[in-house]
Amino acid sequence: MINHYRTALLNISGSNWPGLEYPGEELVEPLFRQKPMSGYVSTVHRLIFGESPDRAYLNYRLRQLTTMWHDGPLHEAVTSKDSRLTYWPIQFASTMSGYGSVKVDGVNSAFAIDYSVFNVPTADDKLGRSQFILDLEVSGGDCDVIDERTGDRYTIATSGSYFNLLNNIKLALGNGHYRATAFLKPAKDMGQVLADCEALIGSDVELQLFSGKEDLKQLWRRSDSLADKMGALSLALAIEMDKIELIKTLQDT
Repeated sequence: MINHYRTALLNISGSNWPGLEYPGEELVEPLFRQKPMSGYVSTVHRLIFGESPDRAYLNYRLRQLTTMWHDGPLHEAVTSKDSRLTYWPIQFASTMSGYGSVKVDGVNSAFAIDYSVFNVPTADDKLGRSQFILDLEVSGGDCDVIDERTGDRYTIATSGSYFNLLNNIKLALGNGHYRATAFLKPAKDMGQVLADCEALIGSDVELQLFSGKEDLKQLWRRSDSLADKMGALSLALAIEMDKIELIKTLQDT
């Protein structure tokens, strides 16, 4: 399977592939099917990627993790099942430029919109949400907001010169109907992700995750390198996720 272990960690069916214009995207095998996660696999995946990560957030973290895989001692292990990679050496780095951006368009308007973005908004690290699509209706000092991805509706008042929307998206807008789209970078860096994993992964989870993977376990336990530790942890998780369907098939026979 092309991009074998990256696809396993992404865990989104290939039929839903959005194309290479989507931020951080890489090729996914069209026949790949999303797999159910539970137990220790779900625990570790949640610590790395958030409680219910969207594709954009997964892609951002996967760019970080796959760089750790291939820019260190793990390259051979990662390519052991299939050496076909589209993400290494990095070929589509320009697609990462979409992160950190907020774009506002007028609804039913052919004219350019005059708006300002205050500060740098960030992704929701708890949920693992990077993409935001907001329907905005501004009238006077109020803004009616519909979160198109969740269906949530709410009204906020202006904070002086701007509206402070969810996840610190701050926009200055005049009266009108708008659609705001954002792809936001995580606020939590990989060092904090590692600290969370070290603090919250118990010995029983570690035992199951690294069973039969002594080299990865030693990197995770003994290395002082962030890249080695997170690389080993995420690759062990990818290997376990890759097995899920095989284990189910064996149980069914």
